[in-house]
Amino acid sequence: MFLVVVGLVIFILGLYLSRTNELAYYLERNEAIEWKNINKSNTSFSVFVRPITLYCWVLSRACTKRLKKETRVKIESSYEKAYRAKVVMIVGLIMLVLGLCLSLFL
Repeated sequence: MFLVVVGLVIFILGLYLSRTNELAYYLERNEAIEWKNINKSNTSFSVFVRPITLYCWVLSRACTKRLKKETRVKIESSYEKAYRAKVVMIVGLIMLVLGLCLSLFL
């Protein structure tokens, strides 16, 4: 069970690291058209959907060629942070699944 708890903590840490508040604020101020394209959903869950959408957009490196150079630099730094968060979440999930399997079969 220790491995499950550690895996869950690491996964939650990865979720925390996936936040891109600086990029969201920058896009909202300087790239309003792109910001509206990213945040198309007007659902009641938009508070939860927007960070996930921005995180996926950064990882996919969508539309980086048509943006300003300053914005591309911000996206590159956010990409490195998002990639680290992705790796941390994957490690956390692996530990979580491994811990669950070990606790079931041992």
